[in-house]
Amino acid sequence: MRQQPDLRVQKTQRLIKHTFLQLMKEKGYRNITITDISKLAQINRKTFYFHYESIEALYEEISDDYLALLDFSTLLSTLEIDLEHSDFLSTAVSILERVNLQKEPLKILMNDYTNSQFNEKLKYFLSETFTNTMKLRDYAAINGFPFSLVQNIYCNLFFEIIRWWINQSDISSRRAVEIMLSMFSDNTLDAMGVQLSHGS
Repeated sequence: MRQQPDLRVQKTQRLIKHTFLQLMKEKGYRNITITDISKLAQINRKTFYFHYESIEALYEEISDDYLALLDFSTLLSTLEIDLEHSDFLSTAVSILERVNLQKEPLKILMNDYTNSQFNEKLKYFLSETFTNTMKLRDYAAINGFPFSLVQNIYCNLFFEIIRWWINQSDISSRRAVEIMLSMFSDNTLDAMGVQLSHGS
């Protein structure tokens, strides 16, 4: 029989993560100590080490938790299909709706002035996703563009749109997707496999 997770352990881990993010917002990742976390969470250092071997391990777990929310591989796979007949818009809105529920911690992670690890990880995941988008590779080859350059441009564009939206309080998920699409030229969209029809 599969052992159920200890609810007390889960509660303590949630407390430690919440406290860490609160401190990160106030002073930045690089300036946080285990003593800071212990005092604010009202736990002892032994309790912290029971759950996490280091601040770095805690940060890695939090980063992975929130990066999972920003998994665009499913979304970008829809870009191989004609936009009119794909579920790109609904999929994109669905992803951002999920992200919207966790905007504050994502904002803290993406805006940390002392550490860029989360943003670098996100860019890497985006880069890997674009590497697997064969339409984009074909576009670069046909036009004689270095694939790494095209890949970086798309990766950074997606990243900046995400970071911009994370910091907005009055832009709906659907509106954010519409803005994202409007920022791409037809050629840019075509490189991703999206074909827009124009009325006569």
